Amino acid sequence: MLLSSIRRVRSHVMGMQSAPMTTSNDNDRLLKQWLVTVSRAIEKYLDRDLEIGAKIEYYTLSSRRKQFWINAPPIIMPSTNVWDGDVYVDLEGLFTGRESIIPYCFPDEYFSSVRFPYAYWMEWTGVKSIRVRYNGGLAAHAVNSVYTLAATQTGTWAAGSYVAGSLSGAVGVVVSYAAATLALTVENYYGAFVVGDVLNQTTAEATGSATATGTISALFSRCLVEVAPEIVSACEAQVRYMWKHTSDFENVGSVKDGTTTRAPLLTIHEWPFIPEVRDLLQPYRSVKTL
Repeated sequence: MLLSSIRRVRSHVMGMQSAPMTTSNDNDRLLKQWLVTVSRAIEKYLDRDLEIGAKIEYYTLSSRRKQFWINAPPIIMPSTNVWDGDVYVDLEGLFTGRESIIPYCFPDEYFSSVRFPYAYWMEWTGVKSIRVRYNGGLAAHAVNSVYTLAATQTGTWAAGSYVAGSLSGAVGVVVSYAAATLALTVENYYGAFVVGDVLNQTTAEATGSATATGTISALFSRCLVEVAPEIVSACEAQVRYMWKHTSDFENVGSVKDGTTTRAPLLTIHEWPFIPEVRDLLQPYRSVKTL
């Protein structure tokens, strides 16, 4: 899962500049490479799958083990608030039809692990003997959210146009609109939209006459930058660092005799993230215990 968009990255790498980086292949080819690399590195550092979806995971069974920490927390509970996943056991680890279900399993209070029923004990051991299926993850997309609009609207929603929220001040770019469901998909550029926002669509960022208007009545699917903005900001900050130092990672500066010294960043820390990035990510790191 990419943890930002090229549009947001272009803006971030310019730092305090008044305008985002110019759109061009010369700029984008390197920024996109770093966006993919940093996104993968962050998910490995967090030790979790961030993308919402149906998951299937296998675990080694040991004597009296009753709790299994999942890779894509939190578990998403349906509106009925009843666990709708399943847990199966196959001591051979094959799962070709001879496995049996373990009934009444349930998630813990933080929706980060699955537990056997309290009265259920299994004395056997086996590699890949437990299969857990569930729905989990933080967001379906890093920057694209889906909003349900009120029926009263004006104009036509056009992909690529900008939208600004009257209450939140957030700005985004229209991705698509489904008239049948009143679902407007917006790429978050900056800020966070809220229910009740009157969206004004313009052809340029926050300028010009509105070409369409509509009110957000519900947040159907919130993107990662609205659910966990620290992760997206961390990705963008690290991409900026990697892009800036692409050709001089080994150097931290020059001394008076003209020699250079190696940056300690990549030799001291376990993961090559700048300290500010690690600080942003730390609360989301997965901690798994048996």
